[in-house]
Amino acid sequence: MKNSSFISLLFIICCLSLIACSTDNKVAPSLTENIETLTIYKMVSFSEVEGNSLMEITNPEDIKTLEEAFRSAVKQDGTADMSDPEYKIDFGEDVYYLWISESSGTIMNLVDTHTTYTLSEQSAQSVFELVERSYNE
Repeated sequence: MKNSSFISLLFIICCLSLIACSTDNKVAPSLTENIETLTIYKMVSFSEVEGNSLMEITNPEDIKTLEEAFRSAVKQDGTADMSDPEYKIDFGEDVYYLWISESSGTIMNLVDTHTTYTLSEQSAQSVFELVERSYNE
């Protein structure tokens, strides 16, 4: 009897561990609407947009690239203590700050400025190229 109770308890603990490990630690833009235009702004600080820096993205492939990169971003543990953002992206109903380089990227949803999410190296490269191309056209 003790053996079956122990096995039952072990089973419950394993199930709870799996549930805890599968907790969603990713961020995704609101996909409840069909996003046809994204707006990107260069930032001076958290509260100041650089003048004349508005860039609109309307190409569906570019929107999809950003969407996939944001969807696969991984939540970082701890409280965010970040330098001023490089960009702000209006992604449908969601707004994000973006820090980006050729090999790394970080995003932060303005609704939760205490949490950051890291882009994969491949996603960061794609987003970096997209942003650079958009501002250099």
